[in-house]
Amino acid sequence: MDGRRRRTEITGFAGEADAGDAPALRDYTPVNRLAPIPCLAYKARMRVRGDLATMCCKRVATKVRTELEEIRLAEREITRP
Repeated sequence: MDGRRRRTEITGFAGEADAGDAPALRDYTPVNRLAPIPCLAYKARMRVRGDLATMCCKRVATKVRTELEEIRLAEREITRP
């Protein structure tokens, strides 16, 4: 099974679990209930990982911007007659 098809199936199962509430999932047989719940957990984990990466990138960008401004100010002091 290729990666794209696997991701599509995981997303589909996660959507089923997300759309259904607990009573709806109880209507599934135990075997059919086995796939949607872990897929929902996997999808939530991927979402959190993406959010964490975004937060980290923003923090690094802010830090770099601050350091760049400090360098510019230091160079202005040096080049002033």
